Amino acid sequence: MVGTTVSHYRIDRQLGAGGMGIVYLAEDVQLHRKVALKFLPPGVAQDSQARARLVREAQAASALDHPHIATIYEIGEWQDQLFIAMAYCDGRTLKNRLAGGPLPVRDAVSIGAQIAAALKAAHAAGVVHRDLKPANIMVSPDGEIRVLDFGLAKVMGPDQETASRMTAAGTTVGTVAYMSPEQVRGEDVDQRSDVWALGVVLYEMLTGHLPFAGPTSWALMQAVLAEEPVPVGSRRPETPSELDRLIAAALKKDRAARTLTAEQAARELSLSLARISSPELSAMAPQVMTRLLRARVLVPAAALLLAGFAGAGWWINLTSRVRWAREYAMPEIVRLAEQELYVTAFDLAVEAERQIPGDRLLAAQWPVISRPASVV
Repeated sequence: MVGTTVSHYRIDRQLGAGGMGIVYLAEDVQLHRKVALKFLPPGVAQDSQARARLVREAQAASALDHPHIATIYEIGEWQDQLFIAMAYCDGRTLKNRLAGGPLPVRDAVSIGAQIAAALKAAHAAGVVHRDLKPANIMVSPDGEIRVLDFGLAKVMGPDQETASRMTAAGTTVGTVAYMSPEQVRGEDVDQRSDVWALGVVLYEMLTGHLPFAGPTSWALMQAVLAEEPVPVGSRRPETPSELDRLIAAALKKDRAARTLTAEQAARELSLSLARISSPELSAMAPQVMTRLLRARVLVPAAALLLAGFAGAGWWINLTSRVRWAREYAMPEIVRLAEQELYVTAFDLAVEAERQIPGDRLLAAQWPVISRPASVV
C-alpha cells in the first residue's frame, strides 16, 4: 500500500496493525494535511460483519466533536476495500507508554481527566465505547490524548435502550482485562461499563498492574466477577486518597452501585490535577483539615466547601480556595485554551467561578472557551 494513492490520499507508511485493522499515515493531496487511513485486515476485508463494524466505528465517532476524540473525516471504498480517513494523532499509544511501568501521578491524573472528558462527551451523545483500553488511547508528546476505535460502540436511544448494535445478547465484546462484570456475563451494557474501563485504565497507569489478573481469559473473567482488587494506595502509597476512592467507585462490581459518571470523574480528576499541580494548596490542606476536626463544628464556609468537593474529600477554607482559583486555575485555563482544549478549560472555569464569582479576568475567558455548537 505504501506509495499508493487511495481516493485523494497518498499513503506514506504503515503506522500499525492488529486484528481489527491496518492503519497508514497518508497525505490528503487536496487539503495538504496528514491523515490516518484505517483498512480492514486482508483476511476479513470482505467479511460482512467486519465491514459493518468499520462502518459502525465511523458513524459512532463522526457523531462526536471533541478535542480528545479522534475526528473522522470520511468513510470510503477503494478497490472493494472499505477505509476510514481520520485525523492523524502524533505520538504513541498509552499501551506502549505503559510498557515502561507506571506513570508519574500527575501524568496519570492528567490523562485520566482527558479520557473522562472524552467519555463524558460520548455519553452525552448517547454513544457507549465498550472497548476503552490503553491500546485505543493515543498520547501526544505534550501529553494530550485522543480516544480511538469506536468499532464496538453502540448508540443508546432516549430510553437508554440500544438503538443500533452489532452483537447479540449473550455475546461478550471488548478486551477481557478491561471488561465490566456485565460485559463478562454477556449482558447488555451502558455507560457504566465505560466508567469501569476508565477505572481499570487509571489503576494500571498508577500502579503498573491490572486490578484483576489470571493465567487464562477464563481465569481473568472469574477474577473480574468475584475478586476485589488490591487498593491503589497499597501498591503506590503516594497516590492521593481521593484517587483511590474514585477508582474504587469506578470498579464497583454491582453496576447498580456504580453510580460514578464520566462527568463526575472528569471533574474530580481535574480538581485532583489542580491540587497536585499546586504545592502551596497541597501543603495547606492538612492544616486546614486538622483545624476543622478540632473545632468539631461545620461552619458555613466549610459546609459549602464540602458540598463542592465531596467527591474528592478536601476541606479547604475560603482563602485557600480563592488563592487556588486565581493562582492556579486561571493560568491553567489560559494554557488549556491556547491548546484548544476548550472542554477541559470550561470545566475548570466552572469550578473557578464558584470560588471567585464575578472575577473580571475569568469573565474575559468565557468567550474564548465557550464555543458555540449547532444541533441538526
